[in-house]
Amino acid sequence: MGEPTDGGDDGPSAAKREGQRGLSDSRAEEFVTRTLQYEWADTIVANPPETEGISWVPGNIGDSWGRVAPDAWSVGREFGVDLYFRHHPTPELFGRGTFHLELTVDTVEDGNQASPADENLGTLREVLADAVAHDDPDELVDGSWVESTLVEDDEHVLWRATYNFSAGDDVAYHETLQTAIEDHAWIVPLVTDAFQSMANDLSD
Repeated sequence: MGEPTDGGDDGPSAAKREGQRGLSDSRAEEFVTRTLQYEWADTIVANPPETEGISWVPGNIGDSWGRVAPDAWSVGREFGVDLYFRHHPTPELFGRGTFHLELTVDTVEDGNQASPADENLGTLREVLADAVAHDDPDELVDGSWVESTLVEDDEHVLWRATYNFSAGDDVAYHETLQTAIEDHAWIVPLVTDAFQSMANDLSD
């Protein structure tokens, strides 16, 4: 894979934006793997999502999937879970103009967590399911996603939302990532409160 490229505070220029449209398959793949898979993280840092009080940390940069998580969720490792939002900057999805944001969890078994990871993961699934059952997500945000769903058949993915953007347009990809994160700010306090409840249970 190539090296990260430098980006300005306002993201890719308009000229660069025009230049990525209509690329051949081979050039599109090269652009995605050498530029987009790095540049999305630069954009998140330079222009953070408009989510008051939430500090977002990008990770897994330069790969076919990237992660973004609130800094406050790092405490989850104490309970055996690593929770984050995942997106997929791949040539195929970039060329189709399809964007997926997934609430994803990995278990952390290092022997130091305060309580069993599987039990805590089950708690997080219940919290999310209860919120969706009692508060329609389409009423919590502006409804900019095409579709969204609780995921029950994947041990790592809890929630998935799908968006459309202008195919082959890197600025549109960055804007969609920003929008998707902002759309899902409602999940952050749910998870943060769940972690706090886990901590309280241990202290009782």
